[in-house]
Amino acid sequence: SAISTGFGVLPLCFVREMKEYWVGVSNAIAAGMMCAASYSLFVEGCTFHDDNDDSSLSPVVRTAIGCAMGLLFILGTKSFLDSHEDVKVGSLSGADTRKILLIVFVMTLHSFSEGVGI
Repeated sequence: SAISTGFGVLPLCFVREMKEYWVGVSNAIAAGMMCAASYSLFVEGCTFHDDNDDSSLSPVVRTAIGCAMGLLFILGTKSFLDSHEDVKVGSLSGADTRKILLIVFVMTLHSFSEGVGI
């Protein structure tokens, strides 16, 4: 994960500023890969089987609950940050700060969830 992140930053070492077109292309590629990874995890969760699993909820229901909780976390965090327009972090303020904090919160939860899954 850390190596992939490092490679993702590598092109920025060679340019002073990325044009909006390439930022959009990069975001589209990242979104596509995230959708594919999400689909893979969704299918794995729905088809999970373990003989020692004594849960009363089916794998599909547990996966749906996990998806709903993740979505509610993102929407709740975004709503919270949007209601606090005076948020400042260092020299950043306004929409940029809210966007950065949303990404930090989501990535923190993502890393926590990934660690639990391992």
